[in-house]
Amino acid sequence: MHQQMTETMAHAIEWLASHSNESSKWMIGGSCSLLLQGVELLAPPNDIDVFADQGDAEVLHQLWRSKSTDDAAWNETEMYRSLLSHYEINCYSVELVGQFNIKNEWCSYQMEVRSGLWQYAPSAIVGAQSIRLTPLIHELLFNMLRGRAERVDAIAAAIRCNPQEHVKVLANVLSRCEPSSSAYMNIQHVLPELCLDTYEVNVHSND
Repeated sequence: MHQQMTETMAHAIEWLASHSNESSKWMIGGSCSLLLQGVELLAPPNDIDVFADQGDAEVLHQLWRSKSTDDAAWNETEMYRSLLSHYEINCYSVELVGQFNIKNEWCSYQMEVRSGLWQYAPSAIVGAQSIRLTPLIHELLFNMLRGRAERVDAIAAAIRCNPQEHVKVLANVLSRCEPSSSAYMNIQHVLPELCLDTYEVNVHSND
Protein backbone atom coordinates (compact mmCIF):
# COMPACT_ATOMS: atom_id res chain seq x y z
CA MET A 1 0.00 0.00 0.00
CA HIS A 2 1.30 3.46 -0.92
CA GLN A 3 2.37 5.51 2.09
CA GLN A 4 -0.19 8.26 1.39
CA MET A 5 -3.15 5.97 0.67
CA THR A 6 -5.27 5.30 3.71
CA GLU A 7 -6.13 1.74 4.63
CA THR A 8 -9.85 2.42 4.23
CA MET A 9 -9.32 3.81 0.71
CA ALA A 10 -7.23 0.78 -0.22
CA HIS A 11 -9.99 -1.49 1.08
CA ALA A 12 -12.54 0.43 -1.01
CA ILE A 13 -10.47 -0.11 -4.16
CA GLU A 14 -10.05 -3.78 -3.24
CA TRP A 15 -13.83 -4.08 -2.96
CA LEU A 16 -14.29 -2.62 -6.45
CA ALA A 17 -11.80 -5.09 -7.90
CA SER A 18 -13.15 -8.11 -6.05
CA HIS A 19 -16.71 -7.31 -7.16
CA SER A 20 -15.74 -6.78 -10.79
CA ASN A 21 -15.37 -9.52 -13.40
CA GLU A 22 -12.49 -10.52 -15.62
CA SER A 23 -14.16 -9.38 -18.83
CA SER A 24 -14.80 -5.80 -17.67
CA LYS A 25 -12.06 -3.29 -18.37
CA TRP A 26 -11.82 -0.31 -16.06
CA MET A 27 -9.09 1.79 -14.52
CA ILE A 28 -8.53 4.03 -11.55
CA GLY A 29 -7.97 7.64 -12.58
CA GLY A 30 -7.58 11.08 -11.07
CA SER A 31 -5.62 11.71 -7.90
CA CYS A 32 -5.60 8.02 -6.88
CA SER A 33 -3.95 7.09 -10.17
CA LEU A 34 -1.39 9.87 -9.78
CA LEU A 35 -0.66 8.89 -6.18
CA LEU A 36 -0.06 5.25 -7.11
CA GLN A 37 2.30 6.34 -9.89
CA GLY A 38 4.42 8.49 -7.61
CA VAL A 39 3.21 11.92 -8.71
CA GLU A 40 3.56 14.52 -5.97
CA LEU A 41 0.15 15.79 -4.85
CA LEU A 42 -0.65 18.83 -2.74
CA ALA A 43 -3.17 16.75 -0.78
CA PRO A 44 -4.03 13.04 -0.62
CA PRO A 45 -7.08 11.80 -2.57
CA ASN A 46 -10.45 12.13 -0.87
CA ASP A 47 -12.47 10.15 -3.43
CA ILE A 48 -12.02 7.46 -6.08
CA ASP A 49 -12.54 7.96 -9.82
CA VAL A 50 -13.09 4.94 -12.07
CA PHE A 51 -13.09 5.14 -15.87
CA ALA A 52 -14.52 2.68 -18.40
CA ASP A 53 -16.15 2.57 -21.82
CA GLN A 54 -19.94 2.80 -21.87
CA GLY A 55 -20.60 -0.94 -22.14
CA ASP A 56 -18.24 -1.82 -19.31
CA ALA A 57 -19.60 1.01 -17.15
CA GLU A 58 -23.12 -0.37 -17.54
CA VAL A 59 -21.96 -3.86 -16.49
CA LEU A 60 -19.95 -2.51 -13.55
CA HIS A 61 -22.91 -0.49 -12.31
CA GLN A 62 -24.89 -3.71 -11.95
CA LEU A 63 -22.00 -5.49 -10.23
CA TRP A 64 -21.48 -2.61 -7.80
CA ARG A 65 -25.16 -1.81 -7.33
CA SER A 66 -25.19 -2.80 -3.65
CA LYS A 67 -23.00 0.24 -2.95
CA SER A 68 -24.65 2.65 -5.41
CA THR A 69 -26.15 5.97 -4.34
CA ASP A 70 -27.85 6.75 -7.66
CA ASP A 71 -28.69 5.34 -11.08
CA ALA A 72 -26.30 5.66 -14.00
CA ALA A 73 -27.22 8.71 -16.09
CA TRP A 74 -25.71 10.73 -18.90
CA ASN A 75 -24.33 14.05 -17.77
CA GLU A 76 -23.33 16.82 -20.17
CA THR A 77 -21.89 20.26 -19.49
CA GLU A 78 -20.07 22.78 -21.65
CA MET A 79 -16.81 20.92 -20.94
CA TYR A 80 -17.74 17.31 -20.07
CA ARG A 81 -19.93 14.49 -21.33
CA SER A 82 -20.07 11.05 -19.68
CA LEU A 83 -22.24 8.32 -18.20
CA LEU A 84 -22.01 8.88 -14.44
CA SER A 85 -22.90 6.76 -11.43
CA HIS A 86 -21.84 7.03 -7.80
CA TYR A 87 -21.10 4.67 -4.92
CA GLU A 88 -20.21 4.84 -1.23
CA ILE A 89 -17.62 2.35 0.03
CA ASN A 90 -15.88 2.57 3.43
CA CYS A 91 -16.97 6.22 3.72
CA TYR A 92 -15.31 7.03 0.37
CA SER A 93 -17.21 8.40 -2.60
CA VAL A 94 -16.62 6.51 -5.84
CA GLU A 95 -17.51 7.99 -9.22
CA LEU A 96 -17.79 5.66 -12.21
CA VAL A 97 -17.27 7.60 -15.44
CA GLY A 98 -18.36 5.93 -18.66
CA GLN A 99 -17.41 7.07 -22.17
CA PHE A 100 -15.63 10.17 -20.88
CA ASN A 101 -15.31 13.18 -23.18
CA ILE A 102 -13.76 16.55 -22.35
CA LYS A 103 -13.37 19.64 -24.51
CA ASN A 104 -12.23 23.23 -24.29
CA GLU A 105 -11.50 25.97 -26.81
CA TRP A 106 -8.50 24.22 -28.36
CA CYS A 107 -9.28 20.49 -28.23
CA SER A 108 -11.87 17.76 -27.75
CA TYR A 109 -10.66 14.46 -26.25
CA GLN A 110 -12.61 11.20 -26.26
CA MET A 111 -11.23 8.71 -23.76
CA GLU A 112 -11.18 5.12 -25.04
CA VAL A 113 -10.31 2.38 -22.56
CA ARG A 114 -10.66 -0.99 -24.32
CA SER A 115 -9.34 0.01 -27.73
CA GLY A 116 -7.00 2.71 -26.48
CA LEU A 117 -5.51 3.19 -23.04
CA TRP A 118 -5.81 -0.38 -21.78
CA GLN A 119 -2.72 -1.67 -23.58
CA TYR A 120 -0.63 1.14 -22.05
CA ALA A 121 -2.19 1.27 -18.58
CA PRO A 122 0.26 0.61 -15.74
CA SER A 123 -0.86 -1.72 -12.97
CA ALA A 124 -0.58 -1.38 -9.22
CA ILE A 125 -1.11 -3.78 -6.35
CA VAL A 126 -3.63 -2.54 -3.81
CA GLY A 127 -4.01 -5.02 -1.00
CA ALA A 128 -4.55 -8.38 -2.67
CA GLN A 129 -5.77 -6.91 -5.97
CA SER A 130 -3.99 -5.83 -9.15
CA ILE A 131 -5.64 -2.80 -10.71
CA ARG A 132 -5.04 -0.72 -13.83
CA LEU A 133 -4.27 2.99 -13.70
CA THR A 134 -4.86 5.74 -16.23
CA PRO A 135 -1.58 6.51 -18.05
CA LEU A 136 0.17 9.75 -17.10
CA ILE A 137 -0.19 11.18 -20.61
CA HIS A 138 -3.96 10.86 -20.32
CA GLU A 139 -3.86 12.60 -16.95
CA LEU A 140 -1.60 15.31 -18.36
CA LEU A 141 -3.96 16.14 -21.22
CA PHE A 142 -7.04 15.90 -19.01
CA ASN A 143 -5.61 18.41 -16.54
CA MET A 144 -4.39 20.70 -19.32
CA LEU A 145 -7.88 20.76 -20.83
CA ARG A 146 -9.46 21.68 -17.50
CA GLY A 147 -6.80 24.23 -16.59
CA ARG A 148 -5.28 22.57 -13.52
CA ALA A 149 -1.78 24.06 -13.79
CA GLU A 150 -0.47 22.62 -10.50
CA ARG A 151 -1.47 19.10 -11.56
CA VAL A 152 0.04 19.60 -15.02
CA ASP A 153 3.38 20.63 -13.52
CA ALA A 154 3.47 17.63 -11.16
CA ILE A 155 2.53 15.13 -13.88
CA ALA A 156 5.02 16.62 -16.34
CA ALA A 157 7.78 16.29 -13.73
CA ALA A 158 7.00 12.58 -13.36
CA ILE A 159 6.97 12.03 -17.14
CA ARG A 160 10.35 13.76 -17.50
CA CYS A 161 11.93 10.95 -15.48
CA ASN A 162 11.58 8.72 -18.56
CA PRO A 163 9.89 10.57 -21.44
CA GLN A 164 10.43 7.85 -24.05
CA GLU A 165 8.31 5.48 -22.00
CA HIS A 166 5.31 7.68 -22.78
CA VAL A 167 5.71 8.19 -26.54
CA LYS A 168 3.46 5.32 -27.68
CA VAL A 169 0.61 6.22 -25.38
CA LEU A 170 0.96 9.86 -26.48
CA ALA A 171 0.33 8.81 -30.08
CA ASN A 172 -2.71 6.83 -28.99
CA VAL A 173 -4.15 9.68 -26.92
CA LEU A 174 -3.60 12.16 -29.75
CA SER A 175 -5.54 9.89 -32.11
CA ARG A 176 -8.57 10.48 -29.84
CA CYS A 177 -8.18 14.28 -29.99
CA GLU A 178 -9.75 16.74 -32.40
CA PRO A 179 -7.79 18.56 -33.65
CA SER A 180 -4.85 16.35 -32.74
CA SER A 181 -2.30 18.92 -33.91
CA SER A 182 -3.59 21.43 -31.35
CA ALA A 183 -3.34 18.85 -28.56
CA TYR A 184 0.20 17.98 -29.65
CA MET A 185 1.33 21.61 -29.70
CA ASN A 186 -0.02 22.24 -26.21
CA ILE A 187 1.61 19.09 -24.82
CA GLN A 188 4.87 20.00 -26.56
CA HIS A 189 4.80 23.39 -24.87
CA VAL A 190 4.82 21.62 -21.49
CA LEU A 191 7.01 18.65 -22.46
CA PRO A 192 9.29 19.45 -25.41
CA GLU A 193 11.07 16.15 -24.67
CA LEU A 194 8.11 14.30 -26.19
CA CYS A 195 8.39 14.32 -29.98
CA LEU A 196 6.41 12.47 -32.64
CA ASP A 197 7.78 12.80 -36.16
CA THR A 198 4.33 12.78 -37.77
CA TYR A 199 3.22 15.77 -35.75
CA GLU A 200 6.53 17.58 -36.11
CA VAL A 201 6.01 17.53 -39.89
CA ASN A 202 2.31 18.37 -39.83
CA VAL A 203 1.94 20.39 -36.66
CA HIS A 204 0.94 23.56 -38.50
CA SER A 205 -1.35 21.87 -41.01
CA ASN A 206 -5.02 21.10 -40.60
CA ASP A 207 -5.97 17.59 -39.51
